[in-house]
Amino acid sequence: MTPADIIARATEHAFETVAQWHDKNARLCLEVSRDDPRLNADDRRRAFEAHRHHAASAAAIRNKLSDERRAAIRALADGGGSE
Repeated sequence: MTPADIIARATEHAFETVAQWHDKNARLCLEVSRDDPRLNADDRRRAFEAHRHHAASAAAIRNKLSDERRAAIRALADGGGSE
């Protein structure tokens, strides 16, 4: 494994960890947004907006990782990965 491969794997792992953090926060915010008896409507609305933000952030991070994987596969298919 080359140093570039090691860095790529570490970067991919870091981004996936961040996506999982956003997933966790999206779930928590959604739960809060449904807490009708204890929270007023404005707080529930803001919690739901935070849920959408975190869910969208996780999805965007994973889309970026997929794009990078596709680019790496294309580079290998084009002969760019042979050294």
